[in-house]
Amino acid sequence: MNGLLAGKIVVVAGASRGIGLAIGRGFLQAGATVLGLSRNPQPDSGFHHSLAVDLEDADASEKARDWLLTLGVAPDVLINNAALSDKRLLEHVTTEQWLSIMAVNLRSPHLLIRDLAPLMGAGGSIVNISSIRALRGFAGDSVYQASKGGLETLTKALAVELAPRGIRVNAIAPGAIATSMNAAALAEPTHRADALAKIPLGQFGAPEDVAGAALYLASGLSGFVTGTTLVVDGGQSMRG
Repeated sequence: MNGLLAGKIVVVAGASRGIGLAIGRGFLQAGATVLGLSRNPQPDSGFHHSLAVDLEDADASEKARDWLLTLGVAPDVLINNAALSDKRLLEHVTTEQWLSIMAVNLRSPHLLIRDLAPLMGAGGSIVNISSIRALRGFAGDSVYQASKGGLETLTKALAVELAPRGIRVNAIAPGAIATSMNAAALAEPTHRADALAKIPLGQFGAPEDVAGAALYLASGLSGFVTGTTLVVDGGQSMRG
């Protein structure tokens, strides 16, 4: 896939670790100029530029837009990957938790699209990183699931709204992806065995699996694809 995104400017929100970092590095290999947005940018990411910004803040998208204008670049691709997760049963959900998760997982992508899409030209691509938790019910994770369900609906709505500008909007719904965030949980033998039993392919995904899907949706390979969700879960969501 070397050269697939040559000459393209890609903005990755939530780029400091895990899936976001893998997407950014995959896009670098595809020839893109990669700009990362994250609370704590990684100095060894290899990205061309990085902006330290807290995507929970309401003005984060405006800061990102002004940064791009200062750099003198217009994005061709926007990847909305930033997310918070805090699993709790319903009776333990707090208003603060609700507002924080919704701010990062739903408001941030919405406002980044609002402020960066006007800088995009025809042929632009927006990819929202959702979750299979938006597609099925899981106990003890209602706020995160609600935020990702909203992101799925937002993807469909803006795919229609931005189509006349030649901008495509799609989503990716990862399943069980092995990252540093869930390494401790996946290392626990019983939990690991239970999780693997739900995945028909019998293995956890890697961040690079999601990066490959993002590369497809960001490139001309998917030029007639918009408003859809690409599920990357080893078949987990197909199993009852």
